[in-house]
Amino acid sequence: MVKEGVAKNQAALRQYAWIEQTNVLRKGEAKKTTYYQCQYGSDGTVQKVPTGGSPPPGQPRGIRGRVIERKTEELESHMQRAVALVKQYVPPNPEEMEADFQAGNASLGRGGPGTVQLQFRNYVKSGDSVVFTFDTAARALTHINVNTYMMIRTTS
Repeated sequence: MVKEGVAKNQAALRQYAWIEQTNVLRKGEAKKTTYYQCQYGSDGTVQKVPTGGSPPPGQPRGIRGRVIERKTEELESHMQRAVALVKQYVPPNPEEMEADFQAGNASLGRGGPGTVQLQFRNYVKSGDSVVFTFDTAARALTHINVNTYMMIRTTS
């Protein structure tokens, strides 16, 4: 049922287009917002077309400008790594789910009325977890909850 639900949702997604919004926040302050028009291409990969975003703020000159530029580059690098990490979890991979289930890293439980949850431990990284919630009547995936981490090293 789980593999069937995931396959059904992935097939349905191939028919839709959506707007992806990425916000870069630092200490609670929005630094950059980007928007992409997204849809699946004929090769099965997500095609993204930039549709705009916030213009970069005016940069100070001199040493302060170079420090801000370096920090901005670091932040963009971190965001690219975070996006790459998220792509390892979403959309769910039925073969990976099956392998983890066979390895004993999966458990099944109730998520609430009419739902079942399938939890995977060590799905992509050691210590992470992914919980898929399925509506049993609709036989459809309704939620994905990912708990993972990313090591960030910054320079001062």
